Amino acid sequence: MKIFNTCFAIVSTICFDIALTSTIECKVEIPDGPVRVTADCLDPVYHDPVIVNQNDDIRSVPHRKFYGYFKNTSIDFNLYLPPKPRWRGRFYQRLYPTQDVEASDEDIAFAVEYGAYTVQTRGTSGYQAAAAAAKFARSIASRYYNHSDNIYGYIYGGSGGSYQTVGAMENTEGVWDGAVTIVQAVPASIPNVPAVRAFAGLVLLNKSSDIIDAVRPGGTGDPSSSLSDAQVAMFREATLMGIPVRKWEDFDKVADTRTLDVLAPTVYSLDPDYCQDFWSVLGYLGSEDSALGDILRSAIVDVNTTITSVERSDDGSPEYLHFKEFPASDDSQGFLVSVYARNGTLLPNQLAGSLNQTLKAFVLNEGNDASTLDALDENIKVRIDNRCFIALLPYYRYRLPSHPGFYGFDQFRGSNGQPLCPQRDVEVAALVSEATSGGGLHTGRFGGKMIVVDNLWDTDAFPCHADWYRNVVQNVTGHEFNDKYRIWYNDHADHNEEAPEGVRASYLVNYNGIYQQALHHLSQWAEQAIAPPLSTRYNVSNSQILVPSSAAERRGIQATVQLRAQGKDSSYSTTVDKGQRVNFAAHIEAAPGSGKIVTVEWDYLGIGNYKPMDFGTPTESLKARTFYAYQKKGTYFAGIR
Repeated sequence: MKIFNTCFAIVSTICFDIALTSTIECKVEIPDGPVRVTADCLDPVYHDPVIVNQNDDIRSVPHRKFYGYFKNTSIDFNLYLPPKPRWRGRFYQRLYPTQDVEASDEDIAFAVEYGAYTVQTRGTSGYQAAAAAAKFARSIASRYYNHSDNIYGYIYGGSGGSYQTVGAMENTEGVWDGAVTIVQAVPASIPNVPAVRAFAGLVLLNKSSDIIDAVRPGGTGDPSSSLSDAQVAMFREATLMGIPVRKWEDFDKVADTRTLDVLAPTVYSLDPDYCQDFWSVLGYLGSEDSALGDILRSAIVDVNTTITSVERSDDGSPEYLHFKEFPASDDSQGFLVSVYARNGTLLPNQLAGSLNQTLKAFVLNEGNDASTLDALDENIKVRIDNRCFIALLPYYRYRLPSHPGFYGFDQFRGSNGQPLCPQRDVEVAALVSEATSGGGLHTGRFGGKMIVVDNLWDTDAFPCHADWYRNVVQNVTGHEFNDKYRIWYNDHADHNEEAPEGVRASYLVNYNGIYQQALHHLSQWAEQAIAPPLSTRYNVSNSQILVPSSAAERRGIQATVQLRAQGKDSSYSTTVDKGQRVNFAAHIEAAPGSGKIVTVEWDYLGIGNYKPMDFGTPTESLKARTFYAYQKKGTYFAGIR
């Protein structure tokens, strides 16, 4: 698929309404439950769409663009309709809570290539706005194409968008015919996933090099011999929670605290007493006499100081704070500033932000309390600390999921099944899931078809969580399971849709083409009853998703590669002399029913710089051979993709 960048021309601008004629309002079927949206009901909020303008746009591929909005809401939308000869009776629609109203050039071009128009709504929680836009778009497309037959529709969404995708499929009827759920989040994901990553990163930080060496190709696979008892326990705890062991090669990404910092205000709001309880109540690590308790307490930064200057933006709002004593910390995230008025009174709302050690400045987050910001000035006394953020790191221990089947949390239960730690009254992870999915409960009951695309190196949406939802679906669908559901696990792929860069590209691949292929298979499945490639075959051990090495056994959609250097596989390291020729051999197999191998690329230095290899005609299986002579001493992780 090629994307052509050029100018666009506005052909016409017009404002008009196409009335939605239904008088039956979409309703909640169970108390406090999600709104049930059908093809014929009228949404109580998104029921009055207006098209503001339309134009011919050729920035990516030629298409007709319609822009509109729903009256009395903040939600607008775009429709991107391909030329009539290229449309084949379907549409694709991406869901994500914070997405822009403008679809990407790649999404538009992909849809056009596969005969679909694109529907894009401005991001919001839930699925009701997306469903209303999808139904309205059908009326626009029917008129535009003079089409009276059924129009098939498919949604897709990753991460936070996966909440919405599942919520949409489980709580609508006749709106979409199928969904591709990508890097799946579940009712146990947020804040538990970033919390355990941050906790493990803190505990294991001083052994990061040893851990990286152990999990890399040629390593032992088990870093335990270099870890303390507390670190061994933490590594096992993190593994059982679902962190993919091999992803520790990317230690800094696993241990990154920025996601938890973004989510922290949600936890503080929903569970305001947790921070105080963690540091003062028996049973929590904060007051526990243990190695892990000591590590958490040693990570606290708590400084009382005075503001020396306030840097402001052009509109006068504070952006940076400078202090008489600046806090020293290895981690810049998770800090709160308590502000005292000039009369010594502590203001009720803290300010969130991060430390910039280079500028020696506190960088204020957006969304802080306006009255507290107004009080900032020189010589104002403040307290800067990260106590509440540090308390969040083991938060997952103190509210086990109410949904059954999350085996990673069983380590925190006794032999009688009861929790070993104090439990919070509020279940934040379930509330976040329900809010983002529009009240959806992940019941596993949905109409249409679903393909889940999940990645084995993902530390933002653990691979074992997609297995949990698979089990939920299988339990409620029974013999219909294989006619409704697929799950494809992909190796050497993580969470982000952006292509990996630099050295990360030496062990990670971009998976966008996989979910796009899933959309193509999904439409064939729903429209022509052409079954897609079978689900990936896998086993679960200690919350790790383990897949066979051969394509025939693994199934799914991703090709498999078995690479050898000097006859040794990746379990072993190979030592050669400088300038000596190293022989590489790779056995490559396409997954059954997935197509043929069309490109092979080598990265001899392990820096993400791949060189293509000419191997002849595309084929379903091949053995690729090459060699390379290393002219500098060093350790290299050669790769192939």
